[in-house]
Amino acid sequence: MELISRETIKPSTPTPPNLTIYPLSLIDNMVAPNAVPLVYFYPNQSYEYDHNIDTTLTQGQVYDHQGPKILALKNSLSKVLSIYYPLAEFVFVKQKTVTRRLVFRGSKIESLKAMVSSHKVENPSRVEVVIALIYKCVVSALGLTANNTTWRVVVNLRKRMVPPLPEKSVGNLVLSFFASNMEKREIELHDVVSRTREGLFEFCEKYVKNFGDVSFVSGFLNRATSTSTSVSSPQEKKTSLFFTSWCRLGMYETDFGWGKPIWVTTCGCPVRNTIILLDTKDGDGVEAVVNMEGNDMARFECDVELLQYASLNPNQWAC
Repeated sequence: MELISRETIKPSTPTPPNLTIYPLSLIDNMVAPNAVPLVYFYPNQSYEYDHNIDTTLTQGQVYDHQGPKILALKNSLSKVLSIYYPLAEFVFVKQKTVTRRLVFRGSKIESLKAMVSSHKVENPSRVEVVIALIYKCVVSALGLTANNTTWRVVVNLRKRMVPPLPEKSVGNLVLSFFASNMEKREIELHDVVSRTREGLFEFCEKYVKNFGDVSFVSGFLNRATSTSTSVSSPQEKKTSLFFTSWCRLGMYETDFGWGKPIWVTTCGCPVRNTIILLDTKDGDGVEAVVNMEGNDMARFECDVELLQYASLNPNQWAC
């Protein structure tokens, strides 16, 4: 992926006085200040001049090779930044890592589901089996153990709150939970799926259903404090994997005027040991964007079991 140009979009007007103070929620104050970009690819097609573009926004601008639709997007974003100024700045926490793409085709995922289902785990999802396989292969490839390797999964709170929020609600309406600890020395996919489900159920029952209550705030703060202050001895040093799924969020329905995208991905997350899961275009597979330290990645990307089910950095246009 090559960066052709970079441009800074500024607010079109100063923020109105009544919007200069933006109250942050509890979650906004607690989440890490990281931003992960989305990259949309659209067919290379020519479009005619759009005479309906707001001339009050484009006055004095020249339509260059970028075309009127891109200029309209820039002007629209500039206008939004005047109203919702927190979007105007992001803070990145950069770490020395490398990123790889793993693509799990639908047929391979069905094989993983069948394997997990054979151990009396009902209806495992695409995301559950991919998380389980990646976790297992990381532990195996890096010479770790289940006891010293934890995994966290991000939860979309919208549909799990009581009452549920609209799916299009904007904001940091996500939290993460730690899956239950593994007790067996040998990791099995169905065990990882079961532990992930147990962790999600406990998290929702204890926190999400009480969202906004005093008990939720108290429990959330205690949980955050205990997580940030816990220190392990060198002998107890643990590795933690962080999974976040963007599957079924409608990424391939995003139309900015060029039709629907032919590929949606990300150019990586700045945080070590983070795995971002996205839909493939057909909706049956999963693309995993994995971020690790270089030495760890060199071992992980060669794992035999992993490569039985995933294609490493495949040519997207040849798929």
